[in-house]
Amino acid sequence: MSRKKLPSVPLCGLPHSQHPTSNYSAERIAELSLARDAIDQVLAELTEQQRVILKLRFGLIGSIEYGYSHTLEECRHLTGLTRERVGQFHREAIEKLRHPCRKTKLEGFAYLVT
Repeated sequence: MSRKKLPSVPLCGLPHSQHPTSNYSAERIAELSLARDAIDQVLAELTEQQRVILKLRFGLIGSIEYGYSHTLEECRHLTGLTRERVGQFHREAIEKLRHPCRKTKLEGFAYLVT
């Protein structure tokens, strides 16, 4: 059985003056960059399908300050997968992220989203 090739996830391209981080301090940008690196490391442990669904679902696409969060239905349309498969990949990825070895890598950055 061959796997369906998922579309590549595009990067957003806002001009620097319109970018949400243009008014951030250097410290805040560094914190966000470290958080992005930690998220990328954890996402790298997922399958391609799980990674694409989570990136779309939680707006983890684009620059240092992430983009638009898609609904599961939008994820379905963007990937061409069935609603059931999108939900399955989403649930499996969340379960993996809840594992203590991955969870601890991200807990230190929780204050950035409050």
